[in-house]
Amino acid sequence: MDTRTWSCSSSEVAFAVSTTTFPRGLAMDLDQASAGSARRTGGTVVAERTVTYDGAPGRDITIRVERGGQTAMSFARALLKGRTLVQVNAVMMGDDPEPPPDYPKILASLDLT
Repeated sequence: MDTRTWSCSSSEVAFAVSTTTFPRGLAMDLDQASAGSARRTGGTVVAERTVTYDGAPGRDITIRVERGGQTAMSFARALLKGRTLVQVNAVMMGDDPEPPPDYPKILASLDLT
């Protein structure tokens, strides 16, 4: 698998975009991607919905992570374009169920071509 990640952060929020290209013959399941995201962070999926973006099937996932007496919220979109999984994440401290203001702009700017 070939994975590439781009990220940036401030004192209030961290953003990341990653692409993973899977070898031919290896099936990718978006439901497994959602469960895997929660498992990797030690969090709990608190919201999930099926989306389609630019013809690609996907999931919007909100994960709540509690660790060391602190809470963080992770907002993620996972899209499957051919054999490539594209993930966009925003993570911020606190328990605000709304994503950071720039997150929708980042999602709208994706070009899957």
